Amino acid sequence: MRPAPVNYYDLLQINPQAGQETIDRVYKLLVNRYHPDNLQTGDAERFRLIREAYDTLRDPRRRADYD
Repeated sequence: MRPAPVNYYDLLQINPQAGQETIDRVYKLLVNRYHPDNLQTGDAERFRLIREAYDTLRDPRRRADYD
């Protein structure tokens, strides 16, 4: 059984119409929170998904394909 696909907008807690500045700001906040080196709130899997979402949504072509 395959896991359900992740909604990148929900994962980053942003609106699908969010601009690049918002995506960058939210990404930095979430990366700091979930980085595996953060002993209090680190989560390696969530960090990986956040990076994947950011890489997709920050690239206009990949974002258009995703949408």
